[in-house]
Amino acid sequence: MAGDDEHEHDEAKRRRRAHQRAASTHERAARTEREAADTAEVFDDAQAAEHHREAARRQEGNADDERHKADDER
Repeated sequence: MAGDDEHEHDEAKRRRRAHQRAASTHERAARTEREAADTAEVFDDAQAAEHHREAARRQEGNADDERHKADDER
């Protein structure tokens, strides 16, 4: 029925937006981790800087995953 199709379309749209929001959240977290890495370098803490860079890479990967999920909802 037309109503069912519209409901499915609305649900897909809602899920797509949720994945896009999650991707944005991960991107912000990645930026924060990169800034923390830069700060750690200023204070000559190479170990902490590398830890933050690894965390930033994980967050970027999570953002990519969420963008792919959003694309799959189309």
